[in-house]
Amino acid sequence: MSDQSSRRVWWVQVVQAGGAAIREAFGAVRISERLHWTQREARAEGERFVAELGGGEIRWEVVDDACTIGRFRNHAIMVRSIALPLGEPPA
Repeated sequence: MSDQSSRRVWWVQVVQAGGAAIREAFGAVRISERLHWTQREARAEGERFVAELGGGEIRWEVVDDACTIGRFRNHAIMVRSIALPLGEPPA
């Protein structure tokens, strides 16, 4: 594995976005229960979430190296990277 300071993992969440629905919902509609080693794996999980919610075309937009946003119907999918903690896990 690469230098410890550059170890990154990916997660995904789907939230309602826009319209009256945003006032009725708080938090994620779907969220990863597991981190992913690659953006591609996290994005595939987001696509599975969309299928569970009835499917539809996802319009993807790369925000930066650490974040991609997908939009479909009245939802947004965030695929985000985060750095792992430094050092070894506590005993």
